[in-house]
Amino acid sequence: MGPERTRIKLFAVPGQQRNQRRITVEGEFGRLVIEVENVPSANPRTGILSYLSAIAMLRELGAVRVG
Repeated sequence: MGPERTRIKLFAVPGQQRNQRRITVEGEFGRLVIEVENVPSANPRTGILSYLSAIAMLRELGAVRVG
């Protein structure tokens, strides 16, 4: 595995009630899906935390060997 086989999709949904992140890991071991939801704050600048959180989780998963 590695960055060359990593795929990221970002979606913007106007009117969405919650920030949502879904991380899917697939391999010979099977499939792992992690979903995180939170209520956005009143400050739209904090939206940056959503993708920073996803990036941090992906980095942590990269340190884990499965299989």
